[in-house]
Amino acid sequence: MIVVSACLAGLAVRYNESHCLDNRIKQLIDEGKAVSVCPELLGGF
Repeated sequence: MIVVSACLAGLAVRYNESHCLDNRIKQLIDEGKAVSVCPELLGGF
């Protein structure tokens, strides 16, 4: 299993409520090969 940043997966979790979608990462998530995690949200930001 691969852990990737949530903003790269297309989730709007950045400081300005945007994302920086990487289609290759989104494809990995769609295939069930990766999961997204937002370290900033986990850290309480």
